[in-house]
Amino acid sequence: MFQIIAFIVVVSVVEATTFISYSTGYFVQMPVYKCTFIEEFKGDPIEICTVENICAEDPRITSFEPDFSNELTLDNFIEKYDLMCASEIKKGAFGGVSFVGWALTLLWLPRYGDIYGRKKMMIVCSLVDSVVYSSVFWSKNYEFSLAISFTFGVFASIRL
Repeated sequence: MFQIIAFIVVVSVVEATTFISYSTGYFVQMPVYKCTFIEEFKGDPIEICTVENICAEDPRITSFEPDFSNELTLDNFIEKYDLMCASEIKKGAFGGVSFVGWALTLLWLPRYGDIYGRKKMMIVCSLVDSVVYSSVFWSKNYEFSLAISFTFGVFASIRL
């Protein structure tokens, strides 16, 4: 019975890893916005209601909000951390920092699996990853979320 439970836990952690890794693009996908305009506005609202114009504080736009009826709008890190007008580097850091953590530990951390045993390292990695995965969604701080993503990359060198 213990072996079945251990198998389910390990498979769940590996699947969660895949889910997080492959979903980072969705975490920072820009939403589509709905804008309200000044009364004198004449023109194409779709052409004017863009992220560039909103961030440039176009005087024709009086207010804006994400259009959640649009299939391209997701409730993701863009809204959670107010990254709409942030630089592309700041937005892309969520995906990149995990690979930096992986690259920095890839040459020396897997060696501990040879020293202490791969099974022990996988168990420790699975336990830490479980906490890390859930922390990504509970975090309210941008920098803490980056640290979580970095940790995710560090433990990827053990798991993989």
